[in-house]
Amino acid sequence: MSLADIRYMPLTTDPSRQRRDIIPELTQASIWLEGGLHEARRGRKDAERMIVALTVMLAVTVTLLVLTWAGYIPIGRW
Repeated sequence: MSLADIRYMPLTTDPSRQRRDIIPELTQASIWLEGGLHEARRGRKDAERMIVALTVMLAVTVTLLVLTWAGYIPIGRW
């Protein structure tokens, strides 16, 4: 079931449809939306982990660069 199917689902107030006929469709739509929400949450957690990893890497890199420029870490001078 695609997002377009959910957007254009017939109204439940349509007198030509019985309530029991639309319950499976609504259940399927609910499952589909719940899966999409789960994927979005997982993607957000992955993005947050990546941001933390990049922040730590940047902090280490800048620290090493400053220590090198200040002369505490010699390069090429033994």
